[in-house]
Amino acid sequence: MKDVIFTGAKSSMNIAEVSLNFSNYDKKLDLAYDKVVISRRIYRSGENEYKINNKRARLKDIRELFFDTGVGKEGYSIIGQGRIDEIILSSPKDRRAIFEEAAGISKHKYRRDEASKKLASVKDDLEIIEKELEYKKKDHSLFKSYKENYLKHRDLTEKLNQKSYFYLKTKSEDLVTRRDKFRQEIQDLDKKIKDLEFKNTQIKEKLSPFQKDYDLEKERLNKLRASLTSYEKNIEKSKASLKLNEQKLDYDKKDKARIGEILKNLEDNFNKEEKALNEKELNLKDLDKAIFKLEGDLSTKKEDKDRLEKEIKILNDEIFKENLAYEEVKAKLLDYQVYEKSKAIIDEKRKKELEEKKLRIVKLDQEITNLEDDYQKLKASKDRLVSEVYGLEEEIRDLASSINKANDDLNKNISSLNNLKLDLKSLISDYKIEKNLLDNNQGYFYPVQDFLKKSKLNGLGGFYLDTLANLISVREGYEEIIDTLVGAGLQNIVTRTKEDTRQLINFVNREKLGRLTFLPIDSIKSFTKDKPREKEVIAMAYELVSYNPKLTGIIGHFLGSTVVVEDINAAISLSKKIKGYRIISLDLDIINTWGSMVAGTNKNKRNNVNLLNRKKKLTDLETSIKKLKQRELSLRDDISSSKFDIENKKQDLLRLKEDYEKRNKESKDLASRLERLSLKKESLRDHRKDLDREGLDYEDRESDIDIEKFETREAFLKESLDKKQKSLVENSKLFDKTKEEILTLNNKLEINKRDKSLAQNSLVNIKNNLADISSNQSIQEKLYKSLDKDLESSEESLVSLNKSISLYKNEVQNLSQSIEVLKESLGKKEGENIKLIEENKKLDENLKNLDLERVKTSYKLDSVEEAYQNLEEEVSPYITMSLDNLADKYKDTEKVNASKKDLLDIQKEINEVGYFTETALEDFDTIDKEVSFIKEQVKDLTNSKADIEKMIGRLEKEMKEEFSKNFAVIGENFTKIYKILFMGGDARLILDSEDFLTSGVEIEAKPPGKSLKSISLLSGGEKALTAVALLFAIFEQNPAPFSILDEIDAALDESNIKRYIDYLKSLSDKTQFIMITHRQTTMQLAEKIHGVTIDDEGISKLYSIGFTDD
Repeated sequence: MKDVIFTGAKSSMNIAEVSLNFSNYDKKLDLAYDKVVISRRIYRSGENEYKINNKRARLKDIRELFFDTGVGKEGYSIIGQGRIDEIILSSPKDRRAIFEEAAGISKHKYRRDEASKKLASVKDDLEIIEKELEYKKKDHSLFKSYKENYLKHRDLTEKLNQKSYFYLKTKSEDLVTRRDKFRQEIQDLDKKIKDLEFKNTQIKEKLSPFQKDYDLEKERLNKLRASLTSYEKNIEKSKASLKLNEQKLDYDKKDKARIGEILKNLEDNFNKEEKALNEKELNLKDLDKAIFKLEGDLSTKKEDKDRLEKEIKILNDEIFKENLAYEEVKAKLLDYQVYEKSKAIIDEKRKKELEEKKLRIVKLDQEITNLEDDYQKLKASKDRLVSEVYGLEEEIRDLASSINKANDDLNKNISSLNNLKLDLKSLISDYKIEKNLLDNNQGYFYPVQDFLKKSKLNGLGGFYLDTLANLISVREGYEEIIDTLVGAGLQNIVTRTKEDTRQLINFVNREKLGRLTFLPIDSIKSFTKDKPREKEVIAMAYELVSYNPKLTGIIGHFLGSTVVVEDINAAISLSKKIKGYRIISLDLDIINTWGSMVAGTNKNKRNNVNLLNRKKKLTDLETSIKKLKQRELSLRDDISSSKFDIENKKQDLLRLKEDYEKRNKESKDLASRLERLSLKKESLRDHRKDLDREGLDYEDRESDIDIEKFETREAFLKESLDKKQKSLVENSKLFDKTKEEILTLNNKLEINKRDKSLAQNSLVNIKNNLADISSNQSIQEKLYKSLDKDLESSEESLVSLNKSISLYKNEVQNLSQSIEVLKESLGKKEGENIKLIEENKKLDENLKNLDLERVKTSYKLDSVEEAYQNLEEEVSPYITMSLDNLADKYKDTEKVNASKKDLLDIQKEINEVGYFTETALEDFDTIDKEVSFIKEQVKDLTNSKADIEKMIGRLEKEMKEEFSKNFAVIGENFTKIYKILFMGGDARLILDSEDFLTSGVEIEAKPPGKSLKSISLLSGGEKALTAVALLFAIFEQNPAPFSILDEIDAALDESNIKRYIDYLKSLSDKTQFIMITHRQTTMQLAEKIHGVTIDDEGISKLYSIGFTDD
């Protein structure tokens, strides 16, 4: 559009503007103005600006303003150059637009199309919102169930709290009474004990000189007895350990035998698979040899086929040439025979021959020309085929290369997949071993293993976190340092509180699980020291460990003040600079805070390194396994894709080869035909030359033919032809046989290749099986070696335990003798102070009885308190608040009967309550409001959809009615005006279908003296005048306020122009016509003429002439 902006003779402009002024006194345009100015401004930047009466408007507004006026985009008021042809030559569907404008339905159509767009938009919105409503309904149903579950859970929990409180209160009434009674009895006993102890103290003061020695010996006696008891316990413990060790030894021996059997079976399986592998490899080699031999035979047969094909071609050529020569000799002999037999008529014959020769020469020339044409055509076809064959050869080579590359990639991927499978199996095996170690707590002390197993079985798993080893993660390479520093502490059980620990200690004692150490988080309050800023320091020991911040106290206890350095030299150097730190080197040498130094290894110390990072190892192994599985899936997809691609390429290659063979055969056939044509052409040319040499003039001459020579030549050629025909038949049979053999060899080769592929797959499977067996063997051998070590360790322990028991027995015997000696010494001393001692003993006896009674009462009190505590613990799983809060809440509530069954039933109901969240009520309210809002939207959109569909239906009904009515009137006007303009004839408008909304408009015309035909078959002038008749028919039905006619009279002759002007004048009372014309006859009609010219400076000028009636 930049071309319409004035570039100027002197100066250029950046805008162009045009305005159209319309008189609107009749209010034809739907505006309240008597005058309407439509303006458009174009900027050089490409922007457009539209105005109606100097007010900015949209292009859409202007288009809507001119709907049904005949001035619109599809209107008939502006008939430009080429518009006549466009109306005449356009399709019936395209021609319909001008009739819609004339019928006044353009506005309806525009509104219908806009409504259809809106309907589509509403349908799309409705579909989206209905889908959203569907999803929201599902959420609504889900959140409703959450709300119901929440309310049910809340009510049941309230009920359970109340029942639990009154159940506890009812069951504990007797216990509270007994507890108060026992507490009073203990207070009374304490008073009596205090009085007796005072009396006993007075007696002891009197016995003090004697008592000092007596007490020392008594104390010594008690110590000896304690030692004796300790040794006896050690003997019992050692015997128990001995028994356990013997059992473990027995189990390990059985495991060893079992694993040995497994290893033997694996070895047998390995040998079988290896034998199968060898057989498959031999089979594969045989197949390779067979394929190689078949390919060699196939190559030989193909060479034989090509050779025979060449020989057959040569024989055909030779037979063709000799046949020509034989026929020529035979003809000459025949001529001679005729000459000899009928010499009398030879002259006449020769005259005829001369005539025939002339004819034959002409015929030969024509034949040679035809053959030359055929030869050139065949040569062009051959060249094209050769080019195609070369192209196919190139494609075959490229495709074969691509297949080979794809096969190489496939083999690499298969190899990678097989290696990956081995790696994956190895990782899975390692994972199973690590998982087994973790699940069965292998490597821990037996008491720790028993505790971890039985505590979970008894539902106590929630009272502790885990072992310290499982709760920390050690930086790689520093495991031995952490093991040396923490030692057996890695097997300690970490708990949350002392209360939890108390429950676990009761369980350990009750189950007699052995000695364990617990680490309650709430009671271990150690700290970590800051890292010294010295060059020797590698790290603080706690920096080498990752852990939950809750464990800071425990980690600080073990590692909080330990510094890690490189070696002992660095440790000694650092110990001189800092105080209060424990220092450890990478060689495990230690300098303790108090100055002692530790070096070397402790052979008796149990190594706990294998307990560390077990979870991390499992996680790492899981990650590695997942990655390998993903890689395996990727490789399988690649392999599958490659196989599919290779198969497709093979099919393409096969198709190309078939195409190549076909084209190559066609090329060879063409070459053979060309050769024959060339030979025939040369033969004809030779024959033509012979005829020329013989001359066309008749001469009476004697025959100079050497008859014997020709007869000999004929016999020789006949014999040669017979031999070559026989050879040709033999070679053809041999050629057919060779083709069959090649086909057979190809089939055998394909079968062998398929068998090779199957054998290769089987070979891969066997190798995989061998890898599996090797992997399993490796695992079992590891276990076997581990059992060997365990057996050796167990046997050493047996020897050690037996030695220990023997030593303990000797000590027991010695201690028993010492105790007897001390008893005799004490008896002598007691005889010297018998009266005071007896009184002291009596008091001691009374005190002991009172103590015993107090202990019994304490036990009773403890039993009552324990029963009360057990009752609290029995109730605690059922309550959701503290007992004190329950008492405050229900102290004024009427008593409710409650049994344990009631609590269990309610708890069961609570457990059966479905899933819910703490915000279930709020969530349901939110989703309920959202669903209601969306339903309203759906309702609104459904109503909008129905309204739009009704509006579209109404508009289409009006459009049909208006179009039908106006089309009929325009059709009648067209027939009438056509007859006036053509001075006869007939014309009509026809709809190409019964649908008034979509049907196209056909125009049929019958000029005077001609038959009825389609308008496209009329002459140029007839077409133009027919189009004018159609426009006038439209103007009569729906006159436009103005019309611009651009040289529509150019194709009319003077007589037609006269009728055209006369009818145009009759329409001018309703329509203003603005005509562009070069015809003087048309100009005579004008009331005003405007001319445009360009001066020397390139500026347009307007000249106008007005005419008035006399």
